[in-house]
Amino acid sequence: MRRGWHRLKALLNVALGCVALATAGAYSAQTQTQTQTQPPLKTQPQPQLQPQLQPQPQPQTVTVTDEQGHSVTLPAAPQRIVALLPSLTETVCALQACQRLVGTDRHSNWPAEVAALPKLGGLEDTQIERLVALRPDLVLLPPSSRAADRLRALGLPVLVLEPQDWAGTQRTLRTVARVLGVADGGQAVIDAGERRIDAAAARVPQRWRGRSVYFEVASTPYAAGEASFVGALLLRLSLINIVPAALGPFPQLNPEFVLRAQPALVMASRSALLQMPSRPGWGALPALQSQHRCAFAPAEWDTLVRPGPRLADGAEAIVQCLLALQPGVHSARHPVVQLGIEPVMKSAVQPAVQPAVQPAVQPAVQPAVQPAVQPAMQPAMQPAVQPAMQPAMQPAMQPVMQPAVRPALHPAMQLATQPALHPASQRALQPALQPALQPALHPARNPALHPAPR
Repeated sequence: MRRGWHRLKALLNVALGCVALATAGAYSAQTQTQTQTQPPLKTQPQPQLQPQLQPQPQPQTVTVTDEQGHSVTLPAAPQRIVALLPSLTETVCALQACQRLVGTDRHSNWPAEVAALPKLGGLEDTQIERLVALRPDLVLLPPSSRAADRLRALGLPVLVLEPQDWAGTQRTLRTVARVLGVADGGQAVIDAGERRIDAAAARVPQRWRGRSVYFEVASTPYAAGEASFVGALLLRLSLINIVPAALGPFPQLNPEFVLRAQPALVMASRSALLQMPSRPGWGALPALQSQHRCAFAPAEWDTLVRPGPRLADGAEAIVQCLLALQPGVHSARHPVVQLGIEPVMKSAVQPAVQPAVQPAVQPAVQPAVQPAVQPAMQPAMQPAVQPAMQPAMQPAMQPVMQPAVRPALHPAMQLATQPALHPASQRALQPALQPALQPALHPARNPALHPAPR
C-alpha cells in the first residue's frame, strides 16, 4: 500500500508540472501578441551638448557696371580688396568691411587701421607687381588711374568708381555695398549721413545764411563749383557758391573772377589761406581783411574734399567755423561800392590825375556835391567815395584825363578801374554832379583845362 501511495504522488507531481508548463507557454504567447499589435512608445529627444551650426549661404554671383561702362562679374563677395583712392577706402570701411582690404593708395589714411596696409602708390605710379602679388579678388580705382587697363589684362577684376557730385557719392556707396554683399548697408550709411547733415544745417547762424562763399580746393586756383559734391554740401548749409554750375564741378578760375565776385566768406585749407593775401589784389578782399574765413586743418580738410561717407563730418566742421566767426558789415547779398583796389591804384593814378584835375574840379564840385552826397553816403560809403567818384566822372573828364592817366596805368589795372558804383549810388550822384561839373570841365569856360601848347 505504501508503494501505491508513492506512485500516486509521482503521477500528481507530473500532472502539476504539465499544468505549469502549459500556463507559462500561454502567457508567453499572449505577451508576444500584444507586443506585436501595440505601437512603439515615443521617446523624448535628448538635449544636444553642442550648438547646431547655421547653414552658410551659397555664394551668389554679382554683376555690376562701373563708370566706364565695363561690366564686372564676381562669383562671390570679394574678400581681398585693393582700393586706390582715399574715398573708396573709406567707403569700404564705412560698410564694415575694412578687414577685407589688403592694400591701398599712399594717401588713404582713414580709419587708423589702414595705415598698416601696404601702400601701392598713386594714380600715376601704381605699383602693379606688388598689387598683383597681393592676389586681390577686386580692385577699386578712379577713372584717372592709369592702371585699370593693365590690371584687366592681367585678369584682375577692376571696378572704376569716382563720384563728382552728391548723387554720385550715394551711387558709389550703393554699388560698393552690393558688391560686398551688404546691399542694405549702403542705404543705411547714406541715411545716417543725411541726418547728420540736416542737423548741421539747422545750426548755421542766421547771420551767415544766404552769404556768398568761395571754396578753394587748390591754389592755382581751382574752386569747388555748384555742380560738385562740395557745392551741394554748401547749398545744404544755406551758403551761396560764387562759382556757377555752368563752369563745372572743379574749374580753374582766373584770379580776377574771385576779386570781382567779392565773396563774403573764403574757405580753404590752412596752408592755402596763409598765402592768399600775397596774391596780387587778394589782400584787399573784404572777407580776408575782416577775417571771415575758414582755414581747415588737414584732418578736417580730408572730410571736405573726399566724396565719401565722411561728408557729414565736413558739414559739421564748416558749421563749427561759422559759429566761431564774428558778424561783419560786409554782405554779398547786395553788392555795394567795394573796389578792393584802392591801395594798389592810389600810387599809380593819384600822381597823374591830381595835378591836372584837382585845380579845375575841386572848386566846382566840393560845394555842390558835399551837401547832397554826404548825408546819404556817409554811413555806408564814405571809405569808398574817393576811388568810386573817379569812374563816375570819367565820361566828363575823359578828354582831359586820358592823355595824362593812360600811360600811368598798368595794363592789368585798366580792367579794375571800370565803374564800380552801385546803380542806386549812380542815380543819386548824377543829378548833383552833372550841373556842377559841366561848367567847370568845359574847355571854353575853364582856361585851366586847355591843353598846354607844344
